[in-house]
Amino acid sequence: MDNKIDFKKNIIFFQTLDSTNDFLKREFENLSNHTVVVAEYQTHGRGQFERVWESNAKENLLCSILIRDDHFVVRKMMNPLIVSALIASLNEYGIEATYKAPNDIYVGEDKIAGVLIETKYENTTMIYTIVGIGLNVNQTDFQTPNATSIKKVTGKVHRIQSVLEKMLTHISNYLFMLTLSEAI
Repeated sequence: MDNKIDFKKNIIFFQTLDSTNDFLKREFENLSNHTVVVAEYQTHGRGQFERVWESNAKENLLCSILIRDDHFVVRKMMNPLIVSALIASLNEYGIEATYKAPNDIYVGEDKIAGVLIETKYENTTMIYTIVGIGLNVNQTDFQTPNATSIKKVTGKVHRIQSVLEKMLTHISNYLFMLTLSEAI
């Protein structure tokens, strides 16, 4: 990984999908490294510990990234990297967010995003890491207490595609910086 990864080159969009993570787990052998899968709606979106991820259709960013690079960064630093990229993306909208272990992003007392990272190994060889991200963008009504969105915080509707592009740029930049530090 000598150069920055352009995650925007290999994006697959779905209107409806059971789960972006589950799709990548089923299809990883047929997909390129760094494939990004985005769904407008997930019928079985989930977070950690099989918790349901609540999301209205076409209102939020629901995506997963397939990573096959078996580097220290991928194995040990992926969660902090993704969290940092999400916080940096939210900062671009004037939103100050914080991380709450093990995988949530909060604005004040309200959850705005979650991360689900799943890794498959055969013996000691990493086969893939799948990074699932749910980011509340334009949804304003939630059944889940203590949930918020970019729209609720800023008072404006945002293009989900633009939010995705900002986030992927931050992920690429952070991954590049970390792999450079690994090479030193």
